[in-house]
Parts: sequence; structure tokens; C-alpha cells
Amino acid sequence: MTRRHLSALLIFSVFLIDIGFSSNLLLNEGFETGYPPYDGRAEHWSKTNWGGNLDVEFRKESNPDYVHSDNCSQKLEVTLNGATFLYRQDVQLEKNKSYRGSFYLKSNNKMLVRVVFRKQAEPYTEYASKTYVINSVWREISVKGIATETTDGFFGFYVESDGDIWIDDAYFGTNLILNPGFEVNSGGLAAHWSKKTWNGDPVIEFRKESESTLVKTGDFSQQIDIEILNTTKMVFRQDFIFEGGRTYRAKINLKSSNDSQQVIFMFRRKAVPYEVVAIQTAETNTNWQELSLEGGFDTDVYGEFAIKISNKGILWIDDASIEDITDETLNPDVNTKQIPRSLFGLHINKWGTKLGSDVNGFQDYPGVLNFGLLRLWDTSTRWLDIEQPDGSFNFTRISNYINNANTLNYQTLLTLGMTPSFVASEPTLECKGGAGACSLPEDMLDWNNYVSKLYDEFNDRIRYWEIWNEVNEKRYYSGTNDGLFDLTCSAKEILQPPGEESSNKILSPNFTAIGLQRMEEFLIKGGGNCVDIISWHLYIGKYAGDGDVNILKNGDFESELAPFYGYPDGFHWYSGDNRGYHWSHTHWGNPAFSIGKTFNQGIENSKAQIIEITNINGGGYFYRIDAELKKHKTYTGYIRVKNITGNKLINSFRIILKDENTGTIYSERLIDTLKINWNKIDLNAVTMSNDAKGQFGLQFESNVKVIIDNAYLNEDENLPEDQIPLIIGVKDLLKKYNVHKPIWNTEGAYCAKTNSLDLNIGLMARSYIIQWAYGIENFSWYAWDIGGDGNHSNYIRLSTDDYRSPTDEGLAYATLVDWLVDASFTSKVVDDNIWRIHLEKENGYQGYLLWDTDTDDYYCYDASSLNMNRKLILHGEPASITDPSCVMIGPSPILIDNQ
Repeated sequence: MTRRHLSALLIFSVFLIDIGFSSNLLLNEGFETGYPPYDGRAEHWSKTNWGGNLDVEFRKESNPDYVHSDNCSQKLEVTLNGATFLYRQDVQLEKNKSYRGSFYLKSNNKMLVRVVFRKQAEPYTEYASKTYVINSVWREISVKGIATETTDGFFGFYVESDGDIWIDDAYFGTNLILNPGFEVNSGGLAAHWSKKTWNGDPVIEFRKESESTLVKTGDFSQQIDIEILNTTKMVFRQDFIFEGGRTYRAKINLKSSNDSQQVIFMFRRKAVPYEVVAIQTAETNTNWQELSLEGGFDTDVYGEFAIKISNKGILWIDDASIEDITDETLNPDVNTKQIPRSLFGLHINKWGTKLGSDVNGFQDYPGVLNFGLLRLWDTSTRWLDIEQPDGSFNFTRISNYINNANTLNYQTLLTLGMTPSFVASEPTLECKGGAGACSLPEDMLDWNNYVSKLYDEFNDRIRYWEIWNEVNEKRYYSGTNDGLFDLTCSAKEILQPPGEESSNKILSPNFTAIGLQRMEEFLIKGGGNCVDIISWHLYIGKYAGDGDVNILKNGDFESELAPFYGYPDGFHWYSGDNRGYHWSHTHWGNPAFSIGKTFNQGIENSKAQIIEITNINGGGYFYRIDAELKKHKTYTGYIRVKNITGNKLINSFRIILKDENTGTIYSERLIDTLKINWNKIDLNAVTMSNDAKGQFGLQFESNVKVIIDNAYLNEDENLPEDQIPLIIGVKDLLKKYNVHKPIWNTEGAYCAKTNSLDLNIGLMARSYIIQWAYGIENFSWYAWDIGGDGNHSNYIRLSTDDYRSPTDEGLAYATLVDWLVDASFTSKVVDDNIWRIHLEKENGYQGYLLWDTDTDDYYCYDASSLNMNRKLILHGEPASITDPSCVMIGPSPILIDNQ
């Protein structure tokens, strides 16, 4: 994967060792054997020391007061005298594997220790380390990290102060879950596990179970006795930090007291909106049953390993695990189908509107892109656009798009929703498309009539029919699962009449990459039997999450430095204008404004900042906080804003990330409407092409009165390769329900453009290549005619501002189409950051796609053994390969071939 992922990106956590269920790589992990008399060390354990005059005694400890479990522990009596001392065991480390390790320690006084796993030989690379203070109470010391090479290593701890230490129950291995066997319980609830309930007052008891028939392995399992649940929802969970771009496999074993206990096992974000990226629903019974998940996130996410329990009864849980399987996913079999032109989908929103009424006048562009499929969405071709209140249908706009199909050589996909208000079951419901648009029709006969009219008009002209757009988003679909099933299967009956030959293909209702829970509900109903293609959406580099790492120093307006300055309220405000600590402002045009502080109106009663602009005076006011921005990192963010004016605010301010020195705006978004009360204002993602001192905040452009709180800015390296865990998650779900049908990404883009043309081209091209390689058979880019402002200001753009001419990225898109259409991938090799895909075409054509995911530099690749003659780039002319031992590759894929 990327060097970000292969570097020692360390995520530390405290966790408990479970000897009964583990993939422990250590020998004599309980310190039960050995202890030869010459030095008292436990078998398989050793020491390293240098410098100073170390004095250490090793002893076998059997006093129960100094043994954590079983019969023995290892005792060390240490006097450093200036020496460095390491207690350790050798381990074999595998490249790109994630490991966690821990010890139980206690001491006779406060002592410093540093737990570590590292390479044995020079340069003694440390893959993870963390320092702890231990004392007379047993404590775990632990680390988690990634080995960047296959090597002989060791796991152990450095003693950094004098004293007596007792050691027991060591673990080192690839299971990343904490207390996986539920061997340590506190008050009946296993340590490191927690519960969350909402919507009611349930009666739930947690017990430590030791009855052998109710324990899978080890000595204990977790019992959950739910006596009263009613409408309450409950999740049993453990926090877990998912590293962006890495794929995980999880397992859990369950049994219940009856055959009707339903559970939902999932990977999800811990905070709102609780995106689910891997899921399995099951009915447990009186036998042990193992559930499994595969997947992950495309960015670093503070998430959870969660089990949602839906009804009352007794449940036993044992043997949980999470392992990092990224290596397994990098070099599986590649998709070897011949690549159709329909892989290259496109949205063209403004034909016949902003481009003028003469549709045929725009046949040349974007025809130059050679795209193969046009998706009709955001094109004024929805149900509510077509059907009129008098029962007539206006097909003019659809026909205009279809009339261009023969000229531009594309196929058409029509998305069938959304509901006209006059036939909606909830005609006043606020929806993305207007009142009632996201609700089901009041009468299914109206839906059937609409689909029948489309069939009669376009049966021979539209081949692909998508049922609805993004049904896991309530603003697009607010109906039931039963309703979604009925919409789909009714449409199939009409568009593929029984007993007739039909070339029509039915696409499922669309689910976004974070909407797998709704997708599973559709599959459980049997919806997979009514479709030919699974529809899925993935925007790369788009989303900011509540649980991720915030790089802002005082994003919550509650600086911990305040008491140092003598502010007893724990909250520092600058004198004079009440600005929060680390926050500043810039204003021009002499606006009249005031800044206040509040201690009772913030998010969850936290402290917050009040800003009031009473007279903008034709100027502006920028309230901001500084942030260090790094080259090639992608930034997403938000600020929560409470509108307290009493009215909706219209076009009143922007959220901005810009350069402190030059004023260059890296990302901005105009907030066209701000509802009364709290609003989450998202920043469009942006990828930096250079280091910079940034400023992040809100720029006010009219009179307002708002409270701001919870400012957030996340730094990540969100690359096309990072989408692989999301693809694995959806494929894992479909496999569980025996749905073996093509997956199409009918809407997406790379939404974090950079200032580097080569990198932008590479991000666009790799998005297509990765998706095809991993089995996604259409990627419909959004969109040809997006603008340079609003929600799309940071998307990689294919057209210029007039929407008539391609950008350089658009021309590269056309070149990529030429490279890939009618080709077949035959193999894929990933070595560190270097990707190599072999492709073939008819008439003996052979070629290799090559790129380097490290965006910092270019790499001299030895292609001597490949016997290729020519090098092609996506933006520029082909050239002969003069030195095959050094073909330069970078973030934009090149093609070397035998022509």
C-alpha cells in the first residue's frame, strides 16, 4: 500500500491478553517453565544490555501475590547504574503485517518501562514503542504497529529506572482485538468491552460465564442476559482504530438460549453517522456459530467492532479476533474479463440548459472522452420531472440525451426515482428533490404506470435501469425495506416481461459505500433476485468523520493550557475581544462585529464562541485558526454552527482553508442556507501539493448571529488504493448472500484535487484501474460539467469552465479509455508502493501498467525482464524505451508495451 501505511504508523491502546484464545507467537508466554539455576531466566526469554554497570537478578516467582495467572511469574531485580537494559524474546516479523504485543507488569515502586518491537540488526528499526509508569498494581503495557519488512525481530521492554519488576502473561501476535477470549471480567462486563443502549430502559445483565458447555475456548465467555428490551436498541462493542486503506478480517463466536436471537455483526464508525463498511446479520441458536467480516475504511477512523442485539434472551460470546489482512488483498487474482467501454461512465448534467437549447450543437464534447455510458441523474430526468399533475409525461429531456447516444457512442443508464409530490405517500416531507420526493408512492399503481410509460417509450433505446438513488440516505429515500423491495421487483416485471427476450438490465437501488446496512436489509428480503447488477457509490477523498484525529489545537474551544495562565474555568479567552485561545480573525471593509463566549450553549453543554455581525458594511470577517498543512496530505474538516438569528441564513458565509502567507484558497464552500439551530458545515476535501501554513475558519459575508463549536480538521493520505477495503466489504457482504452479480459504481469521483497536474491525472486514472482490477465493472464519473465552486470545487475536473472543452485531466481520461478498452488484465503484482498490472489485447499486444503510490518522488524501475519497447504517458507523446533498466515511474500510471 502507500508508504504512509508501510511506515510505522502507530496506534497505541491498552488491551488484555487472553491465553485461552490467541495467535500468540511467543513461547513460554506465561513464564511457567525454564528458570535454569545459573541465572533464573524463564525459558526462551533473554536480555540485552550495553553501557554503564548493570546489576540485574532473575528469579522464578511463585508467591500468588506476585503471579498474575497460573503458577509462576518472572521477577527482575534491576539496578541500572547508567546501563541500558532490554528484556525480550526473538520473533519473526513479516512485511506489512500489523502486530500487537503486551506484558502484565507490577513493581515494588514507581518505575519507567518502554515496551517495543523492533528489528534485531542494524539499523534496529523500531516499529512500535510506548513508555509506561508501573507500580505495585498489575498493569498491562502494550503496543501496536506495522512491520515494514520481513526480518528477525524481537519483542520486549526497556527498564528505564531501578527497582523490582514482576512479569507475566505476555502476548505478541496478529490478533488486534483486546481481551479476545473474555477471560478478564469486571463486574460481569468483560474488560475493554462496553455497551450502548438507546430508545428505552432495558433490563440487561452481564455475567462472567464459566460453565464448560457455554465456553468456546479458555476458561470464560461473556454472557449477556436481556430480560426486557422492547423498543430499545443495544450494541455490545469494543473501540477500534481502523487505519485508512487497510483491510481487516474479524471473527466472533456466539450461541444463544433459543433459536430466535438476532444479532448484527459490523465494522462501523463510533460517532454519527455510524457508517457501516462490513456487516453480517445472523440468527443465533443453541450451538456455537462463528460470524466473520472483511473490510475497512479508506481513511483513518475511530470506529468499533460491534454486535447489535435485537431481541431478548441469553447470548454467550467468545473468541473474538481482528487481523490485518491487507497483504492478502493486495495480490489476489485480478479481474481478467475484457474491459468494456461501459466501464467508463459519465454524468453530463447541463446539456440543453446552461449550455443552450441546441443539444446537437455539443456533440463534439464531451465525445472526445470516448466514454461508454451516460447516467441520467441530476439531469432533470427524474420521475418528478417527467410526470405532470394531469397524468401526462414529458420525455423531451430524456430523448435529447438519448438522441446523442448514436453520435457519441454511449449507452444510457436511467435512474428511476424520485416521487412527484402529487402521488407521494408523504407529500409534505422535506426531501432532496423537493416535498415528498424521497417518500414511497401512495399507490404502487402509480409507480407501475410510470415505469410502464418509460418502457413503452424507451425499451429499445435505454438498456440500463437503476431503481433509485442512494437509498441509505433519508433525504433520497425515506421508505421501508418492504417498499424498496416492491419498487425493485415490480419494475423488473415491467422492464423484463416474463416470457420475452429482453436486453434490459436492472440495477439495484443504489447504496453508498457507507450504506451496507441498508444493502444487507435489501438482500435479506431477496432483492438480489430481482436485479442483474448491484449499484454502489464511492466518492474518494470526500468524507470527514467525527471520530478521527483533529489536528487543530483548540477545535473544541476548551484549551487545556488555560489553568497554566490562571484561568480557573479551564477555558482561556484573549482579553479585550473574547476570542478563544489559538483563534484569531481578519476583517476588511470596516464591519461592525462582536465576539462573545458562552458556557451553556455549546455542543453537549460545552463552552463555545458567539459571533455577531451587526453591519457588514460591504466588507467581510474571517474567524480562523492556524494549521500546519503538509505536502500530499488530504484535508477534510467541518465546523458546527448554531444559527440563533431566528431566521434561516442565506448565502451568509463560507467555510475556508487557505494559505496564511499568500492568501491562496485551497478549499472553500459557500453555505447557501443555514437552518435555525445546530448545523454541521463540511469543508470540501483538498490534497496539498506543497507544505504550507494554513488558516481554517468561517468567512462571514452578511449580518449574522451564530455560535460556533467543534471545529475539526483531519489530515490523511486518501489515495485510490485506499478504497480497496471498501470494495472488499461490499463483496464480502454479497458473497454471504450468494449474490454473484456485477457491481457498478454508478456515481463517484476523486474529490480532493491537488495543484499537481501529474498527480491529479494519476489519481483519476488509478481510481478506474483499481476499481476494475477488484471487480467493479462501471465507474460513472461525476461529472463532466461540474463547476469550480460549491460542493464540487475540489473535484478533479474533466472540463473547462465553459463545459465545452476538456481539461488536461479530461484528455488523460480519453487516453486511459484508449489504453484499457478491449484489454484484459492477466496479472497484478504489488511490491511496496510499486503497482504492476499486465494487460493483453488481440493480435499479440502486450503491455504493463506501472505506477508508484508514493507521491513524494519518482522511481527508477528495472523493466529489463519485461521486454517492452515503448513508453506511453497519459498526458504527452509516446517514446521509445532506451534504457529498460531504468524506466521512470511516478504517481501517474504509465503504459509500457511491445509496439
